[in-house]
Amino acid sequence: MVLLLIFLVVLLLCSATGQGTCSNDKQQSYRGTKATTINGRTCQAWSSQTPHQHSLTPENYPNSGLVANYCRNPDKETYGVWCYTMDTDKRWEYCGVPQCHSGMIVLFIKQELLHYVFIMLCFPALPFHMS
Repeated sequence: MVLLLIFLVVLLLCSATGQGTCSNDKQQSYRGTKATTINGRTCQAWSSQTPHQHSLTPENYPNSGLVANYCRNPDKETYGVWCYTMDTDKRWEYCGVPQCHSGMIVLFIKQELLHYVFIMLCFPALPFHMS
């Protein structure tokens, strides 16, 4: 019974890992609040046309989560979320939000002819950075 309880607690922790801090699928579903690029530049608000003019606005991409100046991937960039920057010399840059790696290892221990779940480990999200 105790092992089952441990299993369920770890399962809950594993399923919560990375919510809002990482994303998959070219990170199109990322809805975190990161607002800086991999080089520390502040992101431009998606609804703003200053300092960079663009057509990727909340009105043109209503289901892309283009809120405030948060990193997003409305145009399916290969390497994940990005943003227009407030730096007049750098139009856009990737944000370096990690890819989520879901998975678990379940180890079984044989004890008195029964298999008990002993431990479950989550794979933490590994950061992905573009240079």
